[in-house]
Amino acid sequence: MKSTKHSNIFYISIILISFLKVLLCSINNLKNVNVFFQNGQGLTTSAYLSTPSVMNQASYPAIILLHGCSGVFSNSIPSKGIASLYKSWATTLTNLDYIVLIVDSFSSRDDGQNQCSNGSTGTSEVSDRPYDVVAAYEYLTTSVQMEGKLNSDKVGIMGWSHGGSTTMSTMSTVNHLGLTNPYQFKVAIAFYPGCGLYSAFGGISKSTWKNYAPLFILHGSIDSLYTGGYCDTRINRAKLIIPDVTLEMTVYDGAKHSFDGAKAGSSTWTAADLAAKIAADSLALDKFNFYLK
Repeated sequence: MKSTKHSNIFYISIILISFLKVLLCSINNLKNVNVFFQNGQGLTTSAYLSTPSVMNQASYPAIILLHGCSGVFSNSIPSKGIASLYKSWATTLTNLDYIVLIVDSFSSRDDGQNQCSNGSTGTSEVSDRPYDVVAAYEYLTTSVQMEGKLNSDKVGIMGWSHGGSTTMSTMSTVNHLGLTNPYQFKVAIAFYPGCGLYSAFGGISKSTWKNYAPLFILHGSIDSLYTGGYCDTRINRAKLIIPDVTLEMTVYDGAKHSFDGAKAGSSTWTAADLAAKIAADSLALDKFNFYLK
């Protein structure tokens, strides 16, 4: 009987240890886990958290990803899951030991999953989505899940199109109401944003927009959001107002909007798009590693 009792204790211990290993693995290896937090507008914002597979350092840098006008989901359909572009970046970044939070700005609002033809109506890159980004930062820096894991001084943003414009608004020294923005982000990347920002920040020709931390804009030379000239004007004026803060725009010759979705062998994309994708993705990683590592 004594031998059997010890044997049972031994096997129970093995089961408990195995359970704890699984539990620790699930804590340290979060992949696109849906989380929620409240933003400054009182809305409950949905986001998807991913972490490095093994988290054994004192703290990790983080990057917040901001989707374009078609939303965070593939083909704007929630049942299809997160779009491949954002999943791919989450995988790449977590493999490089970044914590990643993909923010979904449309699900908490009643404006539909696709905002691409709404113009100035619907969810705004200026007066709505920056609240989500600030709330995402606060979630990362205050949630129990991230306690002791995140370096709050090394958080960046990367956004695409509608999300790129949101990135510009969030990185502005002041918000759309003229109030000082919280200077929380160390660096930002904006893929092909619309720099008009619906005439916020003083309009275009008299723009008062200026970034408080390094911002890198990546555009295609035949993208209508670039050829309108708004980005050049915004950037040139910002450099006059605050010349000591890094603000750069790289324009890829012959590349169109969403060029970083280019795939080899596809008739949708040109060689210029594919070359731009490779160069832009590399640039983005280099900037994150420089400023956040």
